[in-house]
Amino acid sequence: MPHPLGAANLTSRAPELLQRMTFLHVPKTGGTTVEDMIPDRSTRKIVEGRGIRWQRSSSWHLPPDVFATTKAGRLHVYENQTVFSVVREPRERYASEALWRVGWNDTRTLLPLTDDLGAFSAGAAAAAAALAARGRWGAMESESLVHLQPQAWFVWTEAGVVQSGCVIAFEKATSLMAVTRMARTEGRRLAKAPPAPAEADVQPAPPPLLSALYAIDTLLWAAALASPCLCYRPPALPPAYLARLGRLSQEDLGEIKALLEQCA
Repeated sequence: MPHPLGAANLTSRAPELLQRMTFLHVPKTGGTTVEDMIPDRSTRKIVEGRGIRWQRSSSWHLPPDVFATTKAGRLHVYENQTVFSVVREPRERYASEALWRVGWNDTRTLLPLTDDLGAFSAGAAAAAAALAARGRWGAMESESLVHLQPQAWFVWTEAGVVQSGCVIAFEKATSLMAVTRMARTEGRRLAKAPPAPAEADVQPAPPPLLSALYAIDTLLWAAALASPCLCYRPPALPPAYLARLGRLSQEDLGEIKALLEQCA
Protein backbone atom coordinates (compact mmCIF):
# COMPACT_ATOMS: atom_id res chain seq x y z
CA MET A 1 0.00 0.00 0.00
CA PRO A 2 1.43 3.43 -0.89
CA HIS A 3 2.49 5.58 2.01
CA PRO A 4 -0.09 8.36 2.66
CA LEU A 5 2.56 10.97 1.93
CA GLY A 6 4.59 8.92 -0.53
CA ALA A 7 3.98 11.30 -3.42
CA ALA A 8 2.94 14.40 -1.51
CA ASN A 9 5.34 17.31 -1.39
CA LEU A 10 4.91 20.75 0.12
CA THR A 11 1.21 21.23 -0.54
CA SER A 12 -1.62 22.73 1.45
CA ARG A 13 -3.04 19.21 1.90
CA ALA A 14 -0.01 17.99 3.82
CA PRO A 15 -1.30 19.02 7.30
CA GLU A 16 -4.54 17.18 6.57
CA LEU A 17 -2.60 14.06 5.62
CA LEU A 18 -0.24 14.37 8.59
CA GLN A 19 -3.26 14.61 10.86
CA ARG A 20 -4.04 10.99 10.03
CA MET A 21 -0.74 9.96 11.59
CA THR A 22 0.67 10.13 15.11
CA PHE A 23 3.31 12.79 15.68
CA LEU A 24 6.53 11.77 17.45
CA HIS A 25 8.12 14.90 18.93
CA VAL A 26 11.93 14.71 18.71
CA PRO A 27 13.45 17.46 20.93
CA LYS A 28 14.63 20.65 19.19
CA THR A 29 13.33 19.83 15.72
CA GLY A 30 10.49 22.34 15.53
CA GLY A 31 7.99 19.95 17.09
CA THR A 32 5.95 22.55 18.96
CA THR A 33 5.30 24.40 15.72
CA VAL A 34 4.37 21.17 13.96
CA GLU A 35 1.79 20.56 16.69
CA ASP A 36 0.38 24.05 16.08
CA MET A 37 0.26 23.38 12.34
CA ILE A 38 -1.89 20.26 12.63
CA PRO A 39 -5.55 21.31 12.95
CA ASP A 40 -6.69 18.59 15.35
CA ARG A 41 -4.61 18.65 18.55
CA SER A 42 -5.89 15.23 19.58
CA THR A 43 -4.51 12.94 22.25
CA ARG A 44 -2.70 11.05 19.52
CA LYS A 45 -0.08 13.79 19.66
CA ILE A 46 2.13 13.20 22.69
CA VAL A 47 2.20 16.65 24.26
CA GLU A 48 2.83 17.62 27.86
CA GLY A 49 -0.27 18.77 29.69
CA ARG A 50 -2.74 16.85 27.54
CA GLY A 51 -3.39 13.61 29.37
CA ILE A 52 0.25 12.68 29.96
CA ARG A 53 1.72 13.28 33.42
CA TRP A 54 5.39 14.15 33.96
CA GLN A 55 7.66 11.29 34.94
CA ARG A 56 11.32 11.71 35.87
CA SER A 57 11.60 13.24 32.43
CA SER A 58 9.09 14.34 29.83
CA SER A 59 7.19 11.36 28.42
CA TRP A 60 6.55 13.11 25.13
CA HIS A 61 10.30 13.36 24.42
CA LEU A 62 11.01 9.64 24.72
CA PRO A 63 11.43 7.17 21.84
CA PRO A 64 8.32 4.98 21.40
CA ASP A 65 10.02 1.82 22.68
CA VAL A 66 11.21 3.64 25.81
CA PHE A 67 7.91 5.49 26.22
CA ALA A 68 6.10 2.14 26.25
CA THR A 69 7.93 1.25 29.48
CA THR A 70 6.63 4.32 31.35
CA LYS A 71 3.38 4.71 33.25
CA ALA A 72 2.15 7.11 30.56
CA GLY A 73 3.02 4.52 27.94
CA ARG A 74 0.00 2.48 29.01
CA LEU A 75 -2.04 4.78 26.77
CA HIS A 76 -0.57 2.84 23.81
CA VAL A 77 -0.50 6.03 21.74
CA TYR A 78 1.99 4.66 19.20
CA GLU A 79 0.58 1.16 18.97
CA ASN A 80 -0.69 0.26 15.47
CA GLN A 81 -0.22 3.86 14.32
CA THR A 82 1.60 5.40 11.37
CA VAL A 83 4.14 7.65 13.07
CA PHE A 84 5.88 10.71 11.62
CA SER A 85 8.72 12.81 13.00
CA VAL A 86 11.00 15.68 11.99
CA VAL A 87 14.79 15.34 11.96
CA ARG A 88 17.34 18.15 11.97
CA GLU A 89 21.01 18.51 11.04
CA PRO A 90 22.70 17.53 14.34
CA ARG A 91 25.01 20.54 14.72
CA GLU A 92 22.11 22.95 14.16
CA ARG A 93 19.96 20.99 16.58
CA TYR A 94 22.65 21.13 19.27
CA ALA A 95 23.19 24.86 18.72
CA SER A 96 19.45 25.44 19.00
CA GLU A 97 19.34 23.60 22.33
CA ALA A 98 22.40 25.44 23.67
CA LEU A 99 21.14 28.89 22.71
CA TRP A 100 17.66 28.16 24.03
CA ARG A 101 19.05 27.00 27.36
CA VAL A 102 21.30 30.05 27.64
CA GLY A 103 18.83 32.65 26.39
CA TRP A 104 15.50 31.48 27.79
CA ASN A 105 15.84 31.52 31.57
CA ASP A 106 12.19 30.74 32.23
CA THR A 107 11.49 29.75 35.83
CA ARG A 108 8.45 27.75 34.71
CA THR A 109 10.55 25.18 32.90
CA LEU A 110 11.81 22.01 34.55
CA LEU A 111 15.18 22.29 32.81
CA PRO A 112 18.32 23.26 34.76
CA LEU A 113 19.27 26.45 32.92
CA THR A 114 22.60 28.25 32.69
CA ASP A 115 23.61 31.68 31.50
CA ASP A 116 26.99 30.53 30.28
CA LEU A 117 27.72 28.61 27.06
CA GLY A 118 30.93 27.21 28.53
CA ALA A 119 29.04 25.71 31.44
CA PHE A 120 26.43 24.31 29.07
CA SER A 121 29.15 22.72 26.90
CA ALA A 122 30.71 21.09 29.95
CA GLY A 123 27.30 19.77 30.95
CA ALA A 124 26.72 18.49 27.42
CA ALA A 125 30.01 16.59 27.50
CA ALA A 126 28.96 14.94 30.76
CA ALA A 127 25.53 14.17 29.27
CA ALA A 128 27.17 12.59 26.22
CA ALA A 129 29.20 10.29 28.48
CA ALA A 130 26.03 9.34 30.35
CA LEU A 131 24.11 8.65 27.15
CA ALA A 132 26.97 6.57 25.74
CA ALA A 133 27.22 4.53 28.94
CA ARG A 134 23.50 4.05 29.69
CA GLY A 135 21.96 4.02 26.23
CA ARG A 136 18.41 5.03 25.39
CA TRP A 137 16.98 3.67 28.63
CA GLY A 138 19.25 5.87 30.75
CA ALA A 139 17.98 9.04 29.10
CA MET A 140 14.84 8.83 31.23
CA GLU A 141 16.87 9.91 34.26
CA SER A 142 16.81 13.64 33.47
CA GLU A 143 15.30 16.18 31.12
CA SER A 144 18.79 17.33 30.12
CA LEU A 145 19.62 13.86 28.80
CA VAL A 146 16.25 13.66 27.04
CA HIS A 147 16.96 16.82 25.05
CA LEU A 148 20.36 15.57 23.86
CA GLN A 149 19.31 12.07 22.76
CA PRO A 150 20.34 10.93 19.28
CA GLN A 151 17.49 11.29 16.81
CA ALA A 152 18.22 7.73 15.62
CA TRP A 153 16.79 6.39 18.89
CA PHE A 154 13.40 7.85 17.95
CA VAL A 155 13.42 6.39 14.42
CA TRP A 156 14.69 2.87 15.24
CA THR A 157 14.25 0.53 18.19
CA GLU A 158 17.25 -1.05 19.87
CA ALA A 159 16.69 -4.01 17.53
CA GLY A 160 16.79 -1.78 14.44
CA VAL A 161 13.03 -1.92 13.78
CA VAL A 162 11.58 1.28 12.31
CA GLN A 163 9.31 3.10 14.77
CA SER A 164 8.86 6.32 12.78
CA GLY A 165 7.74 5.34 9.31
CA CYS A 166 7.68 8.91 7.99
CA VAL A 167 10.74 11.11 8.57
CA ILE A 168 10.59 14.74 7.42
CA ALA A 169 13.72 16.88 7.09
CA PHE A 170 13.59 20.04 9.21
CA GLU A 171 14.02 22.23 6.12
CA LYS A 172 10.98 20.65 4.46
CA ALA A 173 8.94 21.09 7.63
CA THR A 174 9.94 24.76 7.71
CA SER A 175 8.89 25.20 4.08
CA LEU A 176 5.64 23.42 4.82
CA MET A 177 4.91 25.91 7.59
CA ALA A 178 5.38 28.74 5.10
CA VAL A 179 3.13 27.07 2.53
CA THR A 180 0.40 26.62 5.14
CA ARG A 181 0.84 30.23 6.28
CA MET A 182 2.10 29.27 9.71
CA ALA A 183 5.11 31.60 9.56
CA ARG A 184 3.10 34.47 11.03
CA THR A 185 1.87 32.32 13.92
CA GLU A 186 5.38 31.04 14.60
CA GLY A 187 6.68 34.59 14.58
CA ARG A 188 4.14 35.60 17.23
CA ARG A 189 5.02 32.57 19.36
CA LEU A 190 8.75 33.27 19.22
CA ALA A 191 8.19 36.96 19.92
CA LYS A 192 6.83 36.02 23.37
CA ALA A 193 10.07 34.29 24.36
CA PRO A 194 12.92 36.25 25.98
CA PRO A 195 15.70 37.04 23.49
CA ALA A 196 18.51 34.55 22.90
CA PRO A 197 21.92 35.10 21.25
CA ALA A 198 21.65 35.21 17.46
CA GLU A 199 22.46 31.81 15.98
CA ALA A 200 24.33 33.57 13.18
CA ASP A 201 26.71 35.09 15.76
CA VAL A 202 27.16 32.08 18.04
CA GLN A 203 27.32 28.51 16.81
CA PRO A 204 28.29 26.24 19.70
CA ALA A 205 29.55 22.88 18.49
CA PRO A 206 28.66 19.59 20.17
CA PRO A 207 31.43 17.90 22.17
CA PRO A 208 33.27 15.12 20.28
CA LEU A 209 31.50 12.19 21.96
CA LEU A 210 28.09 13.74 21.30
CA SER A 211 29.07 14.25 17.64
CA ALA A 212 29.96 10.55 17.49
CA LEU A 213 26.57 9.65 18.99
CA TYR A 214 24.95 11.78 16.28
CA ALA A 215 26.76 10.08 13.36
CA ILE A 216 23.68 8.18 12.16
CA ASP A 217 21.56 11.30 12.70
CA THR A 218 23.65 13.17 10.13
CA LEU A 219 23.14 10.44 7.54
CA LEU A 220 19.41 10.16 8.33
CA TRP A 221 18.87 13.90 7.99
CA ALA A 222 20.76 13.98 4.67
CA ALA A 223 18.68 11.10 3.29
CA ALA A 224 15.41 12.75 4.39
CA LEU A 225 16.47 16.05 2.84
CA ALA A 226 17.45 14.36 -0.45
CA SER A 227 14.19 12.41 -0.69
CA PRO A 228 11.87 13.68 -3.47
CA CYS A 229 8.90 13.13 -1.12
CA LEU A 230 7.94 14.99 2.00
CA CYS A 231 8.04 11.69 3.90
CA TYR A 232 11.31 9.76 3.82
CA ARG A 233 10.68 6.09 4.65
CA PRO A 234 13.73 4.74 6.54
CA PRO A 235 14.74 1.07 6.22
CA ALA A 236 15.34 -1.28 9.12
CA LEU A 237 18.91 -1.10 10.42
CA PRO A 238 21.09 -4.00 11.57
CA PRO A 239 21.03 -3.72 15.39
CA ALA A 240 24.82 -4.01 15.56
CA TYR A 241 25.11 -0.46 14.18
CA LEU A 242 22.84 0.95 16.88
CA ALA A 243 24.70 -1.03 19.55
CA ARG A 244 27.96 0.62 18.40
CA LEU A 245 26.52 4.15 18.29
CA GLY A 246 29.30 6.51 19.33
CA ARG A 247 31.95 3.99 18.21
CA LEU A 248 31.04 3.51 14.54
CA SER A 249 33.90 3.13 12.08
CA GLN A 250 34.08 4.91 8.73
CA GLU A 251 33.30 1.55 7.12
CA ASP A 252 30.18 1.25 9.28
CA LEU A 253 29.07 4.75 8.32
CA GLY A 254 29.62 4.03 4.64
CA GLU A 255 27.41 0.93 4.87
CA ILE A 256 24.69 2.82 6.77
CA LYS A 257 24.79 5.65 4.22
CA ALA A 258 24.31 3.18 1.39
CA LEU A 259 21.35 1.58 3.19
CA LEU A 260 19.65 4.92 3.83
CA GLU A 261 20.23 6.19 0.31
CA GLN A 262 18.50 3.14 -1.16
CA CYS A 263 15.26 4.44 0.34
CA ALA A 264 15.71 8.13 -0.52
